[in-house]
Amino acid sequence: MDSTHVDPIRAAATSEVTPRQAEMILLVGEGLRTREIATRLDLTESTVDTTIRDACRALGVRGRRAAVAALAERAHPTTCWCDDLPHSDHLDALLAHLERGCSVEEAADRAGMSARTAFRVLAAARARMGVRSTAPLLFHHAGRRAVAVDRSA
Repeated sequence: MDSTHVDPIRAAATSEVTPRQAEMILLVGEGLRTREIATRLDLTESTVDTTIRDACRALGVRGRRAAVAALAERAHPTTCWCDDLPHSDHLDALLAHLERGCSVEEAADRAGMSARTAFRVLAAARARMGVRSTAPLLFHHAGRRAVAVDRSA
């Protein structure tokens, strides 16, 4: 299962991208770089870059992070993998502070939780997403925020 729990075939069916483009965008969401995607899929780096660029164009977004968010939103427009996590109400605040460059301890304090709870919340979110790094969580958070702003306009 990939980081956003989105099947590339389903994601492609609900958007303007091919299953291969969706697969690569989802790998970007896992935090993989071009070289790592190329190795995993047995492709050249040039092919990966071109495919991701074409996917961004098809989704009408600029940049890989925006493509990850757009694809996840199209595949699951009303639900989120993080909605039923313990302390999910604090997860958004925690990620917002981490985006601003705070340490986990500072972000926890500003979000009104102990550092221990913050580390547990992040660990649960990473486990649910199937990733080892917090970076994909931040990509996801930025994408959700962009979608919320877009819907309010």
